[in-house]
Amino acid sequence: MKIRTLTSKDLPAVRAASRKASLHQDRTLRQWELAALKYVDYYPCHAGDTSLGLELEDGTLAGYVLCATDPDAYFRQLEQEYAPAMEALMPGSYEPFLEAQSYIREFARDYPAHLHINVVPEAQNLKAGTRLMEALLALLKEKGIPGVCLGVDSSRKQAVHFYEKNGFHVLRDAGDTLFMGRSTD
Repeated sequence: MKIRTLTSKDLPAVRAASRKASLHQDRTLRQWELAALKYVDYYPCHAGDTSLGLELEDGTLAGYVLCATDPDAYFRQLEQEYAPAMEALMPGSYEPFLEAQSYIREFARDYPAHLHINVVPEAQNLKAGTRLMEALLALLKEKGIPGVCLGVDSSRKQAVHFYEKNGFHVLRDAGDTLFMGRSTD
């Protein structure tokens, strides 16, 4: 397995890994497209220097950690490029998504980076997620980024445990969502 930075050319592979790793396999094509616009597409295209992919020996992308380090640039690009695409696909979808992402601004002073991580099922017992997280944290520290945050469904106990095991702690408990963060030190 090899970890490398992602580029816009990786977008189809990242989308495929996202779909394969999803807990929501019953989505419609429209729902898959909307999920990609919300949680995948920005990062390889605009934050590839801090978004990492895990490749298997055959070149298949087995997982990724997508990370943006500049909240202002992230929200600017969302508004300019992704909001129109989300609204065209599913009217009324952008504002709730923007509200759900408000934690990024809330914690930006101490945790300016935010992430999404996914590993395909067949690579989940190979410590792939931990390897990706360690590589990202080292990269963020090297770049002088003091911390990273994320949101996770509080009912996903295995995911919460994974983040805690990797040094994340709860910044805010919103009931159905835990907002977690960790410094890069």
